[in-house]
Amino acid sequence: MPWALTEPWLEFWMHSMHRASLLGGFAIVCVWTICRLLPRMSPAVRSWLWRLVYVKLALLVFWPGPIVVPLLPAPAVRIERARLPSVGSADAQESSASANAMLPVRDLLPASAPLGSASVELILFAAWLSGVLVILAQYRRSIVLTRTLVRQSRPIADPRFGQEGTALSIGGRVQRIPRLLSHANVSGPQAVGLLNPVVLFPSSFPDQYSVPEVRMVLAHELAHLRRHDLLWAWLRRLVKAVMFFHPLVWLADGQAALAEEMACDEAAVKKETGGIGAYASTLVKITGQALRGTVRARTLHGLGMSRSCRALASRFRALEQALEMNSGFRCSRRRRATLLACLAAAALLPLGVLSLFHNSGVRQIDPRYPVRGFKVSRGQSHVLSVKREVLHFAGLRFTRISEDSGTARPPVAGEAVTSSSTSWNTASGFAPGVGTSARWLQSLGLRPKVDASAYRSAVRTAAESCAVMVRFDLSAQPGGFSEIDAYLEDDHGEAIPLILERSEFALPAEECVKCWVIDPAPITRAKFSLRLKLAGEGTDVALLRLSEL
Repeated sequence: MPWALTEPWLEFWMHSMHRASLLGGFAIVCVWTICRLLPRMSPAVRSWLWRLVYVKLALLVFWPGPIVVPLLPAPAVRIERARLPSVGSADAQESSASANAMLPVRDLLPASAPLGSASVELILFAAWLSGVLVILAQYRRSIVLTRTLVRQSRPIADPRFGQEGTALSIGGRVQRIPRLLSHANVSGPQAVGLLNPVVLFPSSFPDQYSVPEVRMVLAHELAHLRRHDLLWAWLRRLVKAVMFFHPLVWLADGQAALAEEMACDEAAVKKETGGIGAYASTLVKITGQALRGTVRARTLHGLGMSRSCRALASRFRALEQALEMNSGFRCSRRRRATLLACLAAAALLPLGVLSLFHNSGVRQIDPRYPVRGFKVSRGQSHVLSVKREVLHFAGLRFTRISEDSGTARPPVAGEAVTSSSTSWNTASGFAPGVGTSARWLQSLGLRPKVDASAYRSAVRTAAESCAVMVRFDLSAQPGGFSEIDAYLEDDHGEAIPLILERSEFALPAEECVKCWVIDPAPITRAKFSLRLKLAGEGTDVALLRLSEL
C-alpha cells in the first residue's frame, strides 16, 4: 500500500495510543489511589470506578478527540453579513477585482514528515498489531474451549440446585434464569455466557457442599449476572488486547476483577443469613479446590467465585467491614468515604475525554499563546463585546465567557476611513449563569465569590470589509506578548499574508485582542482558515476555521 494512503491511519493510531497511554494511565493511578486512601467505600462503587476507567480507556483509543460537553457557553464562529452592494455597482466591481487579486502567493503548509520517522512508525505499528493478534488468538482459543465445555456439560440432577437457583434469580431480579450445568473439567463454580447465561459447577460439587453452601455460591454467581459483569469483562479484555503494552492496564484488570468479586461477596452475604463466617469458610474451600484444578479449566471466558490467595485477604477485609455496618458510626464513615470517592472520580475521570471549556473552530498548536476565541464579521462596523463571569470557591476557579454581537455606529461624513474605540468595565456581584451556582452554594451556608468583567472593542471602516478579531490569553505570557502574523488560507492550502489592523490589551479580562481587516471583503463562497504564526520564529501558533467569507 502506498505511504500516502497509510499515513492518515498511522497518524490516528499514534495519536490514539499517545492519548490513551498518558490520560488512561493517569486515570488508573488516580482510581488506584482513591481505593487505597478510602478503603471503607462501598465495593459496588469501587467496581463502578474501575468500570469508568475502562470506559475512558475505550473512548481514548477509539474516539478521535475529546467529547464536547458545553456545560458553559463557549465562543463560537459567527460570520455577520451586512448589506452587500448591488451587482452592477462600482463597489461590487471594485470588490470583485480585489478578490481576483487575492491569488496564491505562497504555500505555508508544513512539510511532510521525513521517511525515517515514517519507517519507525510502521515498525511500531507492526509490532503492536502482532501483539494484538496474539492476544486475540488466545481469546479465540478460550472462547472455543468454553463453548465446548458448555456443550459437553450435563444438567445437575440434584433438585436443590434448581429450586435454589430459581428462587434466588427471582428474588435477585435476574433477567434470565441461568442453566445450572456440571462438568468434570471445571475447577470451580463460574458464570459464562452473555446471551445465554450458564453457571458451571464441578461434577463432584453437589456431593461436597451442603444446601446453605450451595445457596451462597449461587447467590454470588447470580450477583455477577445481575450486575452484568460478563459484559464489562469483555470490555476489559478488549482494552487489554489493544493496550497490552501498558503495565498499568494489567494492574487495572486485576483491580477491576477484584472489585467485582468484593461487590458480589457483599451482595451474597446480604441475601443469605448464614453469616459472614460461613461464607468465608465456603470461599476458602472453593478457592482451595480451584487451585488444585487443571490449568485448562482456568482458561474459561467466565467469572468464577475463586481467585488467588492474595485476593482472599482483600475480600475478607471487605466482608469484615460489611459486618461492621450495623454500627451507625461505621455506616456514616462508609457513606462519607463513598461520597468522597464519587466526587474525586467525577473530577478526575473526565479529564482528556470531555471538553467542558472549548473554542469552536480553534486548533491550538503553540500552547504559549492560547487562543480563547475569535469572531468574524462582515460589513462596515466590527464590534467585539466579551463578558466574563468568574466563580471562586474552595480554591477552584470556574469561568463563564460569552460574546455579544454588539453594535457600532456607522461612519459619518468627515470621519477618518478607519477608526477604533475600546471600553472596559468591571463589576462585582452575582452575574447571570454563574450567579445561580453561587446562590445555590450560599444556600448551603458557603461563601463563594463572584466577579464579572466585560470589555468592548469596535473597528469602523468606510468600505465593505471582513474583519477577524482574535482573543489571546495573557496568563501564559505574563512578561509580554510577541507580534503574531496572520495568513488567510483557502481549502487548497494557498495563502496570503494579512496586515494587522490593531492590537490592544483588555486588562480586566487579562486578554489581548488582535484584529485583521480584509478591505474590501472578498466575494466568494470558498471556505477559509486563518493561520497564525510568530513573526520572528515563523512557527505556527493556531489555525482558525473561518468557514465561508
